Amino acid sequence: MKKNDFIVFNTRLGNIIVYEEKKNITGINFTTGHTHSSHSNLLNKAKLELTEYLKKNRTKFSFSVLPRGTLFQYSVWKEIKKISYGSTKTYLDLAKTIGTSPRAIGNACAKNKCLILIPCHRVIALNGELKGFSALGGIKTKRQLISIEK
Repeated sequence: MKKNDFIVFNTRLGNIIVYEEKKNITGINFTTGHTHSSHSNLLNKAKLELTEYLKKNRTKFSFSVLPRGTLFQYSVWKEIKKISYGSTKTYLDLAKTIGTSPRAIGNACAKNKCLILIPCHRVIALNGELKGFSALGGIKTKRQLISIEK
């Protein structure tokens, strides 16, 4: 296996790309790219588990992600990972927990390159509206991910 590898697979929400670097998952995102297979056991495991999640057959994952970001982004992502399956929290709730602003939480969410495992789709506006989802498909994709978890 190369140092950097990836897999692209089709799901009912569109194609998903998963990146691996030095035996760590470093990215999960939606893509318009064509399907691409991999011989990596880790990438194939991620594909299987993400597919199960999208079919409502999985709520937890046996692999973790190692995203790239700033210390502040890591602190936000750590709090977001605490939001349980099927639950949501507001940008304000997270901001109060970390001691920052809702806008800063939103900016950290926008930099998240490990969707689903760092579940930014579970972060909503104070009034319950779905706001600011930078993944391919935007709010529609966020709504679909939240719907999967109901």
